[in-house]
Amino acid sequence: MTRASRARRIAAAAAYGGGGLGLIVSACWGLLLGQAKLARRVVGPPSASPPVGDGVYGSGGGRPLTLGLLGDSSAAGLGVQETWQTPGVLLATGLADAAGRCSWSLRPGSVPARSTCWSRSRRSAHTTRTSS
Repeated sequence: MTRASRARRIAAAAAYGGGGLGLIVSACWGLLLGQAKLARRVVGPPSASPPVGDGVYGSGGGRPLTLGLLGDSSAAGLGVQETWQTPGVLLATGLADAAGRCSWSLRPGSVPARSTCWSRSRRSAHTTRTSS
Protein backbone atom coordinates (compact mmCIF):
# COMPACT_ATOMS: atom_id res chain seq x y z
CA MET A 1 0.00 0.00 0.00
CA THR A 2 1.49 3.33 -1.03
CA ARG A 3 1.35 6.54 0.93
CA ALA A 4 -1.10 8.05 -1.55
CA SER A 5 -3.56 5.17 -1.28
CA ARG A 6 -3.29 5.23 2.52
CA ALA A 7 -3.96 8.97 2.52
CA ARG A 8 -7.00 8.43 0.26
CA ARG A 9 -8.38 5.76 2.59
CA ILE A 10 -7.92 8.01 5.63
CA ALA A 11 -9.58 10.93 3.82
CA ALA A 12 -12.50 8.72 2.74
CA ALA A 13 -12.93 7.37 6.27
CA ALA A 14 -12.90 10.92 7.67
CA ALA A 15 -15.47 12.04 5.11
CA TYR A 16 -17.79 9.13 5.83
CA GLY A 17 -17.34 9.54 9.59
CA GLY A 18 -17.97 13.29 9.46
CA GLY A 19 -20.99 12.84 7.21
CA GLY A 20 -22.41 10.16 9.46
CA LEU A 21 -21.88 12.28 12.55
CA GLY A 22 -23.53 15.25 10.87
CA LEU A 23 -26.49 13.09 9.92
CA ILE A 24 -26.89 11.82 13.49
CA VAL A 25 -26.67 15.34 14.95
CA SER A 26 -29.22 16.64 12.42
CA ALA A 27 -31.62 13.80 13.20
CA CYS A 28 -31.34 14.39 16.95
CA TRP A 29 -31.82 18.15 16.50
CA GLY A 30 -34.93 17.55 14.41
CA LEU A 31 -36.28 15.15 17.02
CA LEU A 32 -35.76 17.70 19.81
CA LEU A 33 -37.45 20.47 17.82
CA GLY A 34 -40.39 18.20 17.05
CA GLN A 35 -40.75 17.28 20.73
CA ALA A 36 -40.62 20.94 21.72
CA LYS A 37 -43.37 21.86 19.27
CA LEU A 38 -45.52 18.97 20.43
CA ALA A 39 -45.00 19.92 24.09
CA ARG A 40 -45.97 23.54 23.38
CA ARG A 41 -49.13 22.38 21.65
CA VAL A 42 -50.12 19.94 24.42
CA VAL A 43 -49.15 22.06 27.44
CA GLY A 44 -49.98 25.47 26.04
CA PRO A 45 -48.85 28.81 27.38
CA PRO A 46 -48.51 29.26 31.15
CA SER A 47 -51.76 30.28 32.79
CA ALA A 48 -50.19 31.85 35.89
CA SER A 49 -46.90 33.30 37.03
CA PRO A 50 -44.69 31.13 39.23
CA PRO A 51 -44.69 31.91 42.96
CA VAL A 52 -41.98 34.34 44.07
CA GLY A 53 -39.64 32.77 46.59
CA ASP A 54 -37.25 35.67 47.15
CA GLY A 55 -36.36 36.10 50.80
CA VAL A 56 -34.32 34.86 53.75
CA TYR A 57 -34.56 31.17 54.69
CA GLY A 58 -33.23 29.16 57.60
CA SER A 59 -32.02 30.35 60.94
CA GLY A 60 -28.63 31.01 62.42
CA GLY A 61 -26.29 33.80 63.22
CA GLY A 62 -24.01 35.80 61.04
CA ARG A 63 -24.48 37.47 57.74
CA PRO A 64 -26.86 35.58 55.41
CA LEU A 65 -25.37 33.60 52.56
CA THR A 66 -26.53 34.79 49.15
CA LEU A 67 -27.95 32.41 46.58
CA GLY A 68 -28.77 33.81 43.15
CA LEU A 69 -30.67 31.65 40.67
CA LEU A 70 -30.67 32.88 37.07
CA GLY A 71 -32.61 30.92 34.55
CA ASP A 72 -35.73 30.21 32.62
CA SER A 73 -39.04 28.69 33.65
CA SER A 74 -37.47 25.84 35.64
CA ALA A 75 -35.33 28.26 37.69
CA ALA A 76 -38.38 30.46 38.19
CA GLY A 77 -40.40 27.51 39.46
CA LEU A 78 -43.04 27.41 36.76
CA GLY A 79 -45.44 24.56 37.45
CA VAL A 80 -45.22 24.52 41.24
CA GLN A 81 -48.17 25.51 43.40
CA GLU A 82 -46.52 26.74 46.61
CA THR A 83 -43.53 28.98 47.27
CA TRP A 84 -41.68 26.33 49.27
CA GLN A 85 -41.67 24.08 46.16
CA THR A 86 -39.63 26.47 43.98
CA PRO A 87 -36.03 25.44 43.25
CA GLY A 88 -34.65 28.63 44.79
CA VAL A 89 -36.39 28.08 48.12
CA LEU A 90 -35.41 24.40 48.22
CA LEU A 91 -31.77 25.22 47.49
CA ALA A 92 -31.70 28.16 49.94
CA THR A 93 -33.21 26.03 52.71
CA GLY A 94 -30.73 23.22 52.08
CA LEU A 95 -27.83 25.69 51.97
CA ALA A 96 -28.95 27.26 55.24
CA ASP A 97 -29.24 23.86 56.94
CA ALA A 98 -25.83 22.72 55.69
CA ALA A 99 -24.05 25.95 56.63
CA GLY A 100 -25.84 26.55 59.94
CA ARG A 101 -26.62 30.10 58.80
CA CYS A 102 -29.55 31.72 57.09
CA SER A 103 -29.44 32.20 53.34
CA TRP A 104 -30.93 34.88 51.14
CA SER A 105 -32.49 33.65 47.90
CA LEU A 106 -32.96 35.77 44.81
CA ARG A 107 -34.59 34.42 41.67
CA PRO A 108 -34.70 36.80 38.72
CA GLY A 109 -35.86 34.07 36.33
CA SER A 110 -38.26 34.93 33.56
CA VAL A 111 -40.91 32.95 31.72
CA PRO A 112 -40.35 32.55 28.81
CA ALA A 113 -36.63 33.30 28.97
CA ARG A 114 -34.85 34.74 25.97
CA SER A 115 -31.13 35.40 25.65
CA THR A 116 -31.85 39.15 25.64
CA CYS A 117 -33.29 38.78 29.18
CA TRP A 118 -29.99 37.68 30.78
CA SER A 119 -28.35 41.09 31.12
CA ARG A 120 -31.60 42.54 32.47
CA SER A 121 -31.86 39.67 35.00
CA ARG A 122 -28.28 40.14 36.17
CA ARG A 123 -28.78 43.90 36.59
CA SER A 124 -32.01 43.25 38.47
CA ALA A 125 -30.29 40.75 40.76
CA HIS A 126 -27.43 43.13 41.50
CA THR A 127 -29.59 46.19 42.21
CA THR A 128 -32.06 44.20 44.33
CA ARG A 129 -29.28 42.67 46.45
CA THR A 130 -27.35 45.91 46.95
CA SER A 131 -30.46 47.87 47.87
CA SER A 132 -31.54 45.35 50.57
